[in-house]
Amino acid sequence: MKKVKIFLASSEELKADRDAIRTFLSVENDRLTDRDIYLELVQWEYFFDAISTEGLQAEYNKALQACDVVWSLFFTKAGKYTQEEFERALEKYKETGRPYIYTYFKNAAFDVSKLKRDDINSLFDFKDRLESLGHYPGGYNNTDDLKLQLKSQLEKLLEILAPVIPAQQPLGKPTNGTIHLTEPPFLPEVFMGRETELDAIRQRLFSENNLLLLVNGEGGVGKTSLASHYYHRHQS
Repeated sequence: MKKVKIFLASSEELKADRDAIRTFLSVENDRLTDRDIYLELVQWEYFFDAISTEGLQAEYNKALQACDVVWSLFFTKAGKYTQEEFERALEKYKETGRPYIYTYFKNAAFDVSKLKRDDINSLFDFKDRLESLGHYPGGYNNTDDLKLQLKSQLEKLLEILAPVIPAQQPLGKPTNGTIHLTEPPFLPEVFMGRETELDAIRQRLFSENNLLLLVNGEGGVGKTSLASHYYHRHQS
């Protein structure tokens, strides 16, 4: 089963929205059973509030950087820790191309008498930060609106994170010691970088006269995509 880990970040004021997302993902998991996909929600309520040598926020940040997707929600403020989580996710994205980061700002009425100057300033400062990055956040009016947007983006993400692989065709008969594939390997639409690795594979296979090469790495780092792109680039 392919597990897709989704980190949900927001302040306490959006607890009802987080609960709605948890219910939404539960329904989606039922729907995705036939595709052998499981959406795992990671959020701070799930962490055990025990003493951590590095601090509990550091544990959240570690969990975040191991996720495939980050959803950040904002309303009347951009909390210190939610901003920190965004920055950690951004660092990881720049290094590896993951996690995919989405930000959503809630457009709804609120009690102005409870609004604090520092909170509203933090919201504007964070929006300025996003603008400087060229990142365009989404907006939502209520939880139903939010769920519709998440569902739309989720379908696009699953095409990348858990693509439907066509059934494998049998190998053709050996000819002069060579076995030919009857169907080329699936080519993912999104593939970033890895030019050094592609060159290294060709160097080791041809210059060193190797017949077999192992591409090894942790799950989800893109080994299959790398091998597929190598095939399509050098199939001739």
